[in-house]
Amino acid sequence: TQDYYLLVRNCWAVPNFESSSKLQLITEGCMDDDLRRQGLDFEVTDNGHSHKVTFTIPVIKFVE
Repeated sequence: TQDYYLLVRNCWAVPNFESSSKLQLITEGCMDDDLRRQGLDFEVTDNGHSHKVTFTIPVIKFVE
């Protein structure tokens, strides 16, 4: 059998499906630099090495 690997290049969070607001989490496979500048403790722990992608992020809340 062939091995398959999952690689996430870009990922974001949205408060709901209708919203145009979004928080960029992963850019080009890594934690988005804006998160680091905002002081969020976010880490991509596994991306592109197995059949799953894992990351840790504190709870976020959208305020509209």
